[in-house]
Amino acid sequence: MFRPSTYQYFFRQPLPPSASPQRAVALLHHHKNIIELSPVAIRHRRLTAQEIPQTDNTQNDNTIYTYEVTDAVSFLPLGLWDTTVSVNIDFSDRDDGVSLTRHAPMGMTMEERWTVVDTDGEIRDLQLEVTLIASRPALFLFTSMMEKNHALYHRGFIDLVVKDMGGGIY
Repeated sequence: MFRPSTYQYFFRQPLPPSASPQRAVALLHHHKNIIELSPVAIRHRRLTAQEIPQTDNTQNDNTIYTYEVTDAVSFLPLGLWDTTVSVNIDFSDRDDGVSLTRHAPMGMTMEERWTVVDTDGEIRDLQLEVTLIASRPALFLFTSMMEKNHALYHRGFIDLVVKDMGGGIY
């Protein structure tokens, strides 16, 4: 079998100047906000403690919230091969954001760290750090797509913060 390889990338963009960093972190802690940034996510549900594989729930000392997310994906153009893929995602809330681990098919794991970073006391950035862990062939097949998707998710979350500033989402 193939040994795992890693690929890392990150995105960093300023939050609107009038955005509350505490509110941005609260929006990250509402995990549905991140899950629903994906245009291919068709359903999700939080798993009960009995449904979580023990190895997935021993990531660290923080409370882990695990969701099963089902994506509708198309592997060939013109809808020639459409299917669904289910992925377990572990969320761990942090004081400055959220960490998550996506356990994908083909042994691929995506570790993400979403943080609100105070750059100079006045400007705050939303930073997304991603590490893909998979076999070299899987990285070759999926890295470009995942990096493009994460760029969209990052921009989508900034848009969510702007929308929330207009009167609150919840």
